[in-house]
Amino acid sequence: MLIVNFLNLAVAEVSPPSNTIQVFPLVPGLSPHTLEHFVLDVLLPRLIAEDAPLVVHGALMSRGDDGICLVGDSGRGKSTLSAALRAAGWDFHGDDALVLRPDGAGITAQATYPSLRLLPDSLQQLFPEPPAGLSPVADYLDKYRFDPGNMADPTLPCRLRAVFVLGGDVGTAAATALTASRLCMTLIGQAFALDPSDPKGAHARLSAASAVAAAVPGFMLDYPRDYACLPEVIEKIGAILLEAGQNEAAGPADRNE
Repeated sequence: MLIVNFLNLAVAEVSPPSNTIQVFPLVPGLSPHTLEHFVLDVLLPRLIAEDAPLVVHGALMSRGDDGICLVGDSGRGKSTLSAALRAAGWDFHGDDALVLRPDGAGITAQATYPSLRLLPDSLQQLFPEPPAGLSPVADYLDKYRFDPGNMADPTLPCRLRAVFVLGGDVGTAAATALTASRLCMTLIGQAFALDPSDPKGAHARLSAASAVAAAVPGFMLDYPRDYACLPEVIEKIGAILLEAGQNEAAGPADRNE
């Protein structure tokens, strides 16, 4: 049995090999929102990672059959950019954890569950009318969770065409191509694992991340953290996605170094 302690607020007992779980609050009066956050955002991706080759912390958006993955450290703006893409007509899959799987010569991506989480200022800017079903993510977080609409079918994976790593807050939007090795290590750094010390699991994650980085182009995306600049960023993402499709049609490129 594996015990997972969640910030001394709750613990989960995970029983392999079925990975059945029991959750026990440690704090009296702990809200259902916080327990839901523990299960959906902390436990679920780590349990899925026991059977899936690679589960990363990121957001998934699609346009037609083409998907893009937004990854980056917490607070870099994945959810805000996802909401802006949704407002621009993109389909929204999820903004927390993504399962990436090799599929033939390509990679498929699927969100672990469909919901969007935003801070109050992003909510106000991107959703002037409060969305239905708005609820706090957790007692200790300022974010709110809701269904933003324009949701893709959560049961269907999409073909991953590009990975965007959200970088710094700079004066001008810029996308810089990443080598396959750097993209691979970035994905490893954003990967979920129930037991990070397990060497077999670590090897599987590295192999899967290498396969993703070899098959899908990656870009460092730097842009001003200004809502007025988001249309420019979205336009740049769309142009890169179009170019990625054209390059794929033309044949594979060597991106290792």
